[in-house]
Amino acid sequence: MKSVLKNNQYLKIGVILLVFVILVFAILNVIKIQQPAQICNNEQVPYTENSCHNVQVPYSDTNCQNADYTYNIVTNKCEIYTNSNPVGEVKCTLDNLERKYGDFKISYGFMVGNSKYTKSATFNVSALGSVSVTDSHSYRIDSCICEVTPPQLQKCPAPQYKTEQQCQYVTVYKTEQKCQDTVKYKTVSVWQSLMG
Repeated sequence: MKSVLKNNQYLKIGVILLVFVILVFAILNVIKIQQPAQICNNEQVPYTENSCHNVQVPYSDTNCQNADYTYNIVTNKCEIYTNSNPVGEVKCTLDNLERKYGDFKISYGFMVGNSKYTKSATFNVSALGSVSVTDSHSYRIDSCICEVTPPQLQKCPAPQYKTEQQCQYVTVYKTEQKCQDTVKYKTVSVWQSLMG
């Protein structure tokens, strides 16, 4: 009877030792547990956008018109001699007041009574340039002549402006978060895994 009791005590002690060993093993040893997870990153994603802005566009309501060059003609000299052998002399100077060259026809000479005695010549006058012509007459004159036929140019009104919307497609970028599923491993003790 004593031996049976002794055996039971040994059995209890053995069970307690076994449980103790298992607990120590569970606490001290670790394992890896799989855990689902997501890895997310911000990415710049291109997309197309219609970009519009207002611009000032020149226009004209009226058509250009032809107009004479602006010029100035001066009779620099008109000498009328009254001696027995009268001689007249004329000098004409033309100033081109435009900022571009042009062909000017100058008629110059004299009036004797009702008769006109003139010569004509065409001169290519530079921008803001001038030209002079002279002539003389061997008899009495009444007056001098300096006449001009100017070239023509197109004169247009100053442009006016209107607002127009201009659009174009451009590539722009926006930030988007992109994620992918993955598996992470967590290290826990056997005891923690058993406890849940």
